[in-house]
Amino acid sequence: MIKLCFIDTETSGLDPKKNAVLEIGCIIEIGDFIDEFVIECSPFEKDEINDKALEVNRISKDGLFKRTPPKTAYHQFIETLSQHVDRYNRCDKFFFLAYNAPFDNNFLREFFLKNDDSYFGSYFFYPPIDVAVLAAMYLRDNRSRMSNFKLTTVAPVMGIDIDTAKAHSALYDTQIMRAVYYKAMNDGIQL
Repeated sequence: MIKLCFIDTETSGLDPKKNAVLEIGCIIEIGDFIDEFVIECSPFEKDEINDKALEVNRISKDGLFKRTPPKTAYHQFIETLSQHVDRYNRCDKFFFLAYNAPFDNNFLREFFLKNDDSYFGSYFFYPPIDVAVLAAMYLRDNRSRMSNFKLTTVAPVMGIDIDTAKAHSALYDTQIMRAVYYKAMNDGIQL
């Protein structure tokens, strides 16, 4: 059975080596089974914090350090993943789906490494599936008229209602991204 893992991360900047994962929003879908969860975590001591990133994510510096420690957040994440895949079976993995998938994929790979785990690939097939690419194919006739290709711009053009006040919350963005994925796939992407 195909195992999908829709993921969004909120981070303290744009560089996975220097910046922190602050939130992981995840929707696991296996057949009719759907599980949604969010993990909020504080940065590692050496992670850089960009004030602009905190502003975008609506996180205060005080609140940032009251979140789950990153090692604990990592263990929560892999415990949940391990309920659904056998990390020792190379055929039993999740398909990793994200909007601008290389960004989230690279941050989570680095998050694993910062937690002394080089086995990110034990949970996810390669390559990640980029929902932004699927949306671009779906919106090929509208793309030149769009001001940008952010998720909050793309979703309404595809007929998906959004609450911009909830944007940049990892789980909410994951829910919107999943809706974009299904809209593109169910309405048929054509080149």
